[in-house]
Amino acid sequence: MRFLIGVNLSGGQKLRVNLAQAVYQDKDIYFLDDPLSAVDVHVRKSLFNDVIGNSGLLKNKTRILVTHDTSVLPDVDLIVSMKDGKVDEMGTYQELLDKKGSFASFVEEHSIPKTTEEGGLENEILSISRLNSRDSAKSADLNEFGGGDRLLLNAEKLADDLKEKHRLTDDEKMEVGGVRRLIYLNYVKQMGLPLFIGSVIGFLALVSFEAGGNIWLSKWSADAAKNETRSKSQTIWRLSIYGTFGIAQVLSSVLGALLLVLGATRASERYHRFMLDSVLKSPMSFFDTTPVGRIINRFTTDMEILDNQLFYQIEGWLNCIFYVFASFVVIGINTPIFLACLLPLGVLYYLILKLHLNTFRQIRRLESTGRSPVYSLFMEAIQGVSSISAYGAKKEFIQTFEEKLDRYFVCTFNTNVCNRWLGFCLNTLGSVIVFVTTILAIQNRDTMSPSVVGLIITYSLSVTDALKWFVRMNSELENKSISIERIDEYCHLKSEAPWDLSNRKLTDDWPQNGTIRFEDYSTRYRENLDLVLKEINLSIEASEKVGIIGRTGAGKSSITLALFRVVEPISGTIFIDDIDITKIGLHNLREKLTIIPQDPVLFTGNLRINLDPNNEHSDDEIWESLEKSYLKTFVSNLSEGLEYNIEEGGANLSAGQRQLVCLARALLKNSKILVLDEATASVDMETDSLIQNTIRTDFADRTVITIAHRINTVLDYDKIVVLENGNIIEVGNPTNLLENQNSRFYLMNKEAGLV
Repeated sequence: MRFLIGVNLSGGQKLRVNLAQAVYQDKDIYFLDDPLSAVDVHVRKSLFNDVIGNSGLLKNKTRILVTHDTSVLPDVDLIVSMKDGKVDEMGTYQELLDKKGSFASFVEEHSIPKTTEEGGLENEILSISRLNSRDSAKSADLNEFGGGDRLLLNAEKLADDLKEKHRLTDDEKMEVGGVRRLIYLNYVKQMGLPLFIGSVIGFLALVSFEAGGNIWLSKWSADAAKNETRSKSQTIWRLSIYGTFGIAQVLSSVLGALLLVLGATRASERYHRFMLDSVLKSPMSFFDTTPVGRIINRFTTDMEILDNQLFYQIEGWLNCIFYVFASFVVIGINTPIFLACLLPLGVLYYLILKLHLNTFRQIRRLESTGRSPVYSLFMEAIQGVSSISAYGAKKEFIQTFEEKLDRYFVCTFNTNVCNRWLGFCLNTLGSVIVFVTTILAIQNRDTMSPSVVGLIITYSLSVTDALKWFVRMNSELENKSISIERIDEYCHLKSEAPWDLSNRKLTDDWPQNGTIRFEDYSTRYRENLDLVLKEINLSIEASEKVGIIGRTGAGKSSITLALFRVVEPISGTIFIDDIDITKIGLHNLREKLTIIPQDPVLFTGNLRINLDPNNEHSDDEIWESLEKSYLKTFVSNLSEGLEYNIEEGGANLSAGQRQLVCLARALLKNSKILVLDEATASVDMETDSLIQNTIRTDFADRTVITIAHRINTVLDYDKIVVLENGNIIEVGNPTNLLENQNSRFYLMNKEAGLV
């Protein structure tokens, strides 16, 4: 789980894993930064009583707890109330209440009084409504592991979850055998066939002109030996021809290289664009099962090979193959008997190449896949550097990093060994070629001029180098092409549904009403996994406020994923304003919906871009949204105003401010349907109150769906939906449900201390 940086865990699961990690450190002092914010009431009580509280596992330790949850305050030994970065009040719970200061006012404002079963339920709801639903902590949906009534998973359940169908990640795919011809053909296609053919012609012309120049120089030398080039005019003429060959070599070399560079650059750009488009359009299951290191590996190392290295391999390969061919032609014309040696030589070179390639290719593939875990661990270490330092785990992480590097360098070392073996074989075979050529030239010394003998021996020396580099270039070209193979794999990932369907155009004001209807809807996160929603039937009317509640793993967040089509239906469908959402494009659907998630999403850039990424709104509209989201004063006091630079992930804003920015963004979008998925789980009570107040006023005419463990925040809603194991077990008005003391909703309220 560690190398995935928790991508498969919800907020509550991550919190509990971190808490367990802290507990088994067995230290004397524990700093706990709001560990109860992302779990439901039952789990929160269990965590506090069994772990943090005075009867828990840490009862003999010093515990410094930062929390927004007022329900645990009576059970702590000392309370320090902070305000504006200073200690406002300090004392026991009862002492601070007796002071009737700011702490007492805070507790009175944010605590929910318990009522007896005989006390009127309607009065309870009205009381909670007046308090603006500002207490208890919410939970993220723990949709993979067991129920919320258990702190620890037993070994049998954990073993079942780790069976093949529940694997958290997929193994990285690695091809076996040679790089498919289709990969090469596709690369040539991306280069552009005219550019590729032009570059081939250029390099062929280069070698031809070079061979022609050498032959011309040989003939000139032979004539000079016979005293046939004494006249100045003949010398100038022969020199002009030789110079023409040289100029032609330069021009053809420039032409071939230029066309190849243009083609290779074009191919790299297209591959990068196709891969980026494919990754961005991949379903969420791809990111859940793919470590980030694999993706980074392809966008960095593999793309770097395409950008900066593959061009040289192609150029070297073309030059070598043409030069070897020209060398054999020159030697064969002058010593025909040498042609008889070509077949056995060719067989030997082929066997060496094949033997080397079969091994070298797979080592390079192992090297490429071995690089991904290194990237993943590096990313993890950067993101978790504070935890690594706090737990004193530097040594363990360095050891793990070194182990992964060792596995990677084993492949790198064997790559070098293969290259040394290849060099030895090629040098030995090259020496044989030079020896045979020299012997043949000596035997035919009576029929050949010294200049021709010199040319043949020169070419025999050159051809050994050319053959050596041809085999190397052929090997390197195929192994560099493994990067094309890996990138091509990511260019053809399984995609989400089309973003836009031209045959189903929606009006600009759709949805006009905001009605939502689930009809026999069932879905699962991935193939071979169990259903997370089972035959859901639910109708939500226009402008209705609906709270969706349930225990851990009930399927609450799955409703949100289904609505945005992050997961597709196995059966049934969802209608928005009587339009089947599976019949419209994903982009058309999602741009009409708004969500405020539990973890606020902010991007590096100025505040304006984060609020209005498509630049669709005026400054007045942006400032109005900031005012309604209670950020106007904060932004006005910034010297940059709307140009204030947001750091990565909103690191220079508090958690509450980040959530309010998301609220302002939702106000600007002004969608007819708003979804809140545990939107206030990790924010303070004051921010929660501000968000709830804005939802009740500025979204009064909008359809609002709230996923919540904090039951009191939805008690004044129009409809409550109770989920359990992916099934709807109760639907109705909260007042009516509370009147039935046997209802699941009533029991959940009773457990939370609301009735």
